[in-house]
Amino acid sequence: MHKVRACLLGVRESFGDVVFDRVLPKSLDGLMAETQLGGRAVRLIFAAKQNTSSPRAVCLNGRELPGARECNPYRTGRWRVAMTAIAPLLRESGNLLETEL
Repeated sequence: MHKVRACLLGVRESFGDVVFDRVLPKSLDGLMAETQLGGRAVRLIFAAKQNTSSPRAVCLNGRELPGARECNPYRTGRWRVAMTAIAPLLRESGNLLETEL
């Protein structure tokens, strides 16, 4: 499950941050998955508007998450968000994380 979550869906926790770096093709636009983030259940929804692997925007419960793009010499870098920005937005249930590409 770790490989699916981290490599395919592109959501992994790293040194107090959450890194978004999905590798899904545009043909899977609208894909939904459920996982845990910060100890809370989260439903992931992917909107693939372009043929790119790095997110243009990541929203949690309707609020865009602030973050920074990591450098990658081969493609657009992944998006890194501090868990301290995510934790206050997490609810007990009904969390929705939307990634727009």
